[in-house]
Amino acid sequence: MAKAALEALDDLDLFGADGSPLSTIHVFPDECQQCNTVLESVLPRESNSKETDAALLTIITYPGFSVTNEDLIKQTRSTVVQKLLGK
Repeated sequence: MAKAALEALDDLDLFGADGSPLSTIHVFPDECQQCNTVLESVLPRESNSKETDAALLTIITYPGFSVTNEDLIKQTRSTVVQKLLGK
């Protein structure tokens, strides 16, 4: 979710139409890429120390949409469904 939050915050003006360039949040592309690299390295698990659970659905689907690799999305979704079915 951190990756989705960084992407959403990029170029956000905290004061809207009344803001100035000084009130705009800028996110470096390297930060988003670093989040993406870490995320894709641990999926289909939530982390190296945790089991897979339904919380990952919010990362690969709504509201996060943080993963762009279709194969990784399918693999993660399949792993979550198998765990929820008790297999």
